[in-house]
Amino acid sequence: MTKSQKYSIITGMKKFIASLVGVAFAILIPLNPAVLAQTQSTNSAYVGSAKNQKQHTSHKFIKLGKKTDPQSGKVVEGIAIVELKDGASVEEESISQELQLQMLPITSSQNCYKFTSTLTRWKNPEPWVFNATNSEGLNKTTLYNKISASISQWEDAADRNLDGLISKDIIGAGTQTSETLTGTLNGKNEVFFANPNYPGAIAVTTIWGFFNEIPQNREIVEWDMVLDGVNYDWATNGDAQKYDFENITTHELGHVIGLDHPDSSCTESTMYASTVLGEIKKRTLEPQDTQGVWQLYVDAQTDSDGDGFSDRIEQYTQTNPFLACGIAAWPPDFNNDTAINSGDQLKLVRQFGGYGTTNYLSRYDLNADGATNSGDQLLLAALVSKRCQI
Repeated sequence: MTKSQKYSIITGMKKFIASLVGVAFAILIPLNPAVLAQTQSTNSAYVGSAKNQKQHTSHKFIKLGKKTDPQSGKVVEGIAIVELKDGASVEEESISQELQLQMLPITSSQNCYKFTSTLTRWKNPEPWVFNATNSEGLNKTTLYNKISASISQWEDAADRNLDGLISKDIIGAGTQTSETLTGTLNGKNEVFFANPNYPGAIAVTTIWGFFNEIPQNREIVEWDMVLDGVNYDWATNGDAQKYDFENITTHELGHVIGLDHPDSSCTESTMYASTVLGEIKKRTLEPQDTQGVWQLYVDAQTDSDGDGFSDRIEQYTQTNPFLACGIAAWPPDFNNDTAINSGDQLKLVRQFGGYGTTNYLSRYDLNADGATNSGDQLLLAALVSKRCQI
């Protein structure tokens, strides 16, 4: 055997060993849950503690724990969204790890929105009451009409078009009241002026619901809004030295329907976290706010990118419902290589499990039913050898 032949054999063996090592890494890396957790989504998902979100200096999320809903008799969870004057702070508890505030990849200004908890929305509209008594002497009927108009604006946006036509009743009808309201979980949705007992809080919106259930059981069931009429001055005319009622309540109503503050770059969004005295631009919705409420309440059949998976499914899998192919775009393409193959099948099988178990990740739940199992495997199998187009 010549030297050149020996060299060729040795080189061939080295290449073969290297390929085996590569395959081993490709198989073993996905087995590490920590690695999967870091790579399973390109979305800007984050846990609901503002403590770690330095760009959001004017809001806090307070975990209210679990209580029995007087209407359904079921145990629900509560969250208080505290809108703070810049520089103020409150002692807070972080929201549980399951309560992630998820945002689609920002590809344009119209994608500047987040959900308080994915797929968690109102399923049934409920009546609400407003005690408009205030220390400013503002006309109660004027205030009631303004907040009613803001609700109508959000409901108008639910069909993606601000055209004055309300296609979905999300929040329900309101009435004025003179009774004392408490803002507690009591089967009533309440709006009123009071001291919210959070130092520096301009307004506090509380929502109760099923945030950590399997997807089909998630729902908001009660809300309250307390406006600090003790420590701050309010106006309806854009007074530069006071907080504008319509500006603040329109923003707060976004929380009521299930939206959160967007990324710090989305400064023109009505749901942007910060406000100042005299601000009035949040009285109306921007395209990104309209996009957000539409996506949250979108019909189950809507498939904006035509990739075979509805927008609602893609909200849960944390893929982009407006992009049919690419990074975190096509739900079954777990490895982002534009093709469905054995690599995707292997990743799916390794995540078999029910909601809340160690293996389960929503990214692999292709039918968003709260379990990764043979049902998802069948969906994937039907697409093997298929490709998407970038």
